[in-house]
This record gives sequence, structure tokens and C-alpha cells, in this order.
Amino acid sequence: MPMFFMISGFLYKQRSLKETIKRGGESLIIPYILVNCILLIYTLIIAFVRGLYNSDLLTNCVVAIISGLGYKYGNYSPVCSAMWFFYTLFIVQVLVSLFGKFKRIGWTILSIVSICVVIWQHYSQWDTLLPIDSVLTATPFFLAGYALRGMIPYFSSCRKLELLSILIIIICISLSLINGRVDVDLCLTGNSVFLFYFIAIGISGSLILLAIFFNIEWRVAKVLSIGAPVVVGFNLLAIHIIRTFFRMLGFEWNDLIGIIMGITLIVLFIPLILISKKYFPLILGNRK
Repeated sequence: MPMFFMISGFLYKQRSLKETIKRGGESLIIPYILVNCILLIYTLIIAFVRGLYNSDLLTNCVVAIISGLGYKYGNYSPVCSAMWFFYTLFIVQVLVSLFGKFKRIGWTILSIVSICVVIWQHYSQWDTLLPIDSVLTATPFFLAGYALRGMIPYFSSCRKLELLSILIIIICISLSLINGRVDVDLCLTGNSVFLFYFIAIGISGSLILLAIFFNIEWRVAKVLSIGAPVVVGFNLLAIHIIRTFFRMLGFEWNDLIGIIMGITLIVLFIPLILISKKYFPLILGNRK
């Protein structure tokens, strides 16, 4: 997830607050609402068929969608937990645009405040219904990606950049074994908040630099990027369907089946994305 936020920051173009809200609403919030509505209907139908439907289920799901939850919070459970990324990214972009009026000073203050709140949350185990904690945890990654883009001319002149990037990745992976479990959505930063950001930014930034250095372009990746709302939104449902199918065939779940499932998902999503792009562009946020 840190890499996704860093890539979003790397590709970010500074705009007015009004323009940011307009574009973000179209590319992030509309897909968020549409995907959640589709899966909400699916969830209610399944609950009704199983005799588990009640009015509280509908209310709790709707509250979870409005709140942008990515995990169960009390009785509130999202119908598509993975879509929290779109909700959170929209708020991050609005914050960055708002503080962007003061340019570097504003973004520096935003980063410091965000990290300070994350440190406080790390020790207090503070949690909120709204994804305030997730937004503040993700904001430094977004700003790091934006800063990285401005440093590309410097890195381009750096000798043996690819070896340095690989070395940083190896060091950060080694440090991650010390830091323990992390999760942006749950605001889990491991044993150290500073190690959390150092490791995540080190790995994500190095991968971005390697992709630029080797000029990596993959048509399948571009299609999947355009179809991000569909892939993220229906990924868990697709996994459940494929698992059920494999079990019906009598296969036991293992790593090989997992690899086959991953390839199968890519194959299944590409035509779905192309169909959505042609006939239902709103669900993709009008991505082209």
C-alpha cells in the first residue's frame, strides 16, 4: 500500500482545491460509490438467501461505506474492504492541495503533523470510525512520491543507480523482519514508526526508480491500472468464486493453486476492464 500511495504522489499534479475535489470525485469517489453499491446489493441478496438479512445489516453496511472503512469496526463491516484506498487517497489529495497553497512549507508541516499523530496513535492505540488515522498514515508516502519526482534529474545522473536501489531494497527487507507486522489501513507501524516509514519509502522509492531506469512498460499493467476500481473492488469476490470452483473440482489449496489463481484473475479481469471502459466508463472513473 505505501508504494501505491507513493506512485499516486509521484504522478500527482498540483491543482486548485476546487479542481482537486472535482477530479478526485470523478476518478476516486464515483468508482468507490458504484463498486460499493454493486457489492452491497450482492451482499444483501446472499444474506437474504441464507436467511440472515435484517435491517441492521443494511444500516451497518451503509454506515461503513459512508465512513470509508477498510475493516470491521464494531458492528460496521464494509462490503468491499479493499476500496478504502480510493476513499483515503481522495482525502489525502484534498489535504495536499489545501496545504499546497503554502508549497514546500505547507507540505513539510503536513508531513510532520501526520507523523507526530501516527507516533501518538502508535502508543495510544487510537482508532476512529472515519479513516482519519489511515489518511495521516498514508500522507507522508504520497508527499514522498511527489518529492521523488522532483529529484529524478539528480538520480538520472547517479552512477550505478540500479545497484544502489537493489541494495536499499535488500537492507529495508532485512529491517522489516525486525520491525514486525505493518498495515496502513489498520495503522499498524510495527515496533518503530520511523523504521516503518524508512523501510516502506526505501523499498517503494527504489522500485519506482528501477522501473524508470529500465524504462519498464507493460501493456497488461497499463490495462490493469486503468481498471484499478474493478480489480480492487471485485478482487476478493473473484478469489472466493475461484476458490469455490477449485474445491468443487477436488483440488486442495496450495501455493501452486494460488499462482494459477493469480494468472486466472488477470485473464478474467482484462476483458471485464475493456468492457467497462467501453460501456461503463464511470465505474473506472473515466480513466483512459
